[in-house]
Amino acid sequence: MEKEQTYYITLKDWRVSAGLTQEQLAEKIGSTSVSISRYESRTRKTIRAEIVEKIFIISGGQVTANALYNQTPERAAKLAKKNKVK
Repeated sequence: MEKEQTYYITLKDWRVSAGLTQEQLAEKIGSTSVSISRYESRTRKTIRAEIVEKIFIISGGQVTANALYNQTPERAAKLAKKNKVK
């Protein structure tokens, strides 16, 4: 099975490059380090829109909603086909 190409910077990659700990990022966006850990590992299936927006803003637009939800063009196409969306 071929690995899907990543078209975005992940939250963890951005956080590490920005020199922030999970705790520091959590404080900046009004969340918890446990939540940040879950966002980074993608074990949290839903993220409040206000948190997605705060992450997008604090990262200067580098971390998008697609990145947080691991949405790639390939996954979007598969989901559209599965749900018969044109």
